[in-house]
Amino acid sequence: MQANAMLITLSWPPLPTSLPALAEYRFARDNSETKFLDWRVLPEDIAVLPELTLGGVQMDLTQALVRDAEAGWRGQPPGALRDKLDAFLNETNPGVLHTRFEDLLFAWTGAEAIAEGTYTNQLDARHAQVLEQAYGRSFQNPNAEQATAWQLTYEQLSDGLYASLQAQTHLKPYYQAIVWNHNEVTGRAFGDLAGAQEKFREAKNANDSLWRKAS
Repeated sequence: MQANAMLITLSWPPLPTSLPALAEYRFARDNSETKFLDWRVLPEDIAVLPELTLGGVQMDLTQALVRDAEAGWRGQPPGALRDKLDAFLNETNPGVLHTRFEDLLFAWTGAEAIAEGTYTNQLDARHAQVLEQAYGRSFQNPNAEQATAWQLTYEQLSDGLYASLQAQTHLKPYYQAIVWNHNEVTGRAFGDLAGAQEKFREAKNANDSLWRKAS
């Protein structure tokens, strides 16, 4: 029982020598605090920004932004993390949005310090870093089966964060247009998408008008 402490050992001479001694152990414990305690007041300019929560050992995005503004985040100059968020917020090309998001995700979790193209066995090392921050354990040196499973876990985690950020920013008007109704029979809430669909139609018509003017 490695790392455990033996307190008392008892044995009786009449017992056969093949029987083990009776002992009391105190099991080793890790008493470190896993709950995040250093919450700092959010300045007004940060309090209005979108929030991302990863869990594990990763600080919430707005708390990281507070530290980024004060002294820099993860060894980067002050404002570097905020620049990544602003690049996402100001991006108008849908084809580039996910790249901007991943730039932010890697800067927030420390994965940007790992060179692109670096792998831990068959898993992208930057993805492994994000997973380690989310789950608080190592994701290094996976075998082939683990690498496939862990990559899927990363993609699901990343997609959830991306959707959350989109809902708070570029797609916020559409999410706000959804009317939620509680169904007493099923006990679940259902969204009425009519308002969101109308906003999409308005945006499409506006874009079509711009294309006609440009041509």
